[in-house]
Amino acid sequence: MEALMKEKIDAEARLEEELLRRKDFENEVKKAAEEENEKLMMEADRTIRLLKEKNSQLTEDLSSAESEVYTMKQESEDLLDRMSRAEAKASDLESVIASMKDELYREKENKKKLVEDLNKLEQESANFKAQVFAAKESFESESHSKIETLEAKLQ
Repeated sequence: MEALMKEKIDAEARLEEELLRRKDFENEVKKAAEEENEKLMMEADRTIRLLKEKNSQLTEDLSSAESEVYTMKQESEDLLDRMSRAEAKASDLESVIASMKDELYREKENKKKLVEDLNKLEQESANFKAQVFAAKESFESESHSKIETLEAKLQ
């Protein structure tokens, strides 16, 4: 009987010791998971900050491009207005007509270049907008993916 009691006490002591080791192991695993989570959160924060900075720069670039497009449109309208006035004045005299024809030719070439520039800027603006939206979607997708991964790791 005494041997059974001693065996029981030994078994309980081993069980208690194993439980303590298991608890220590669980605490270490939990601490490692928390540290990894902290690292992932810091990396996610850094990535978000970088993407926000890039988005801000792209937004600035887009705004600048749109401003240039607006300016070009205004200049084009101004040139068209000047051309119209020049044509009205040119109808009076032959020498003025010859002079105005030269100016008209230059203005048309300038207009053509401005229209080409405008078309190019509009295309660049459209491409830029597409890139911004693609970057945003990519950022959101990566963020959601990282958040889901983090949530899965936390569970």
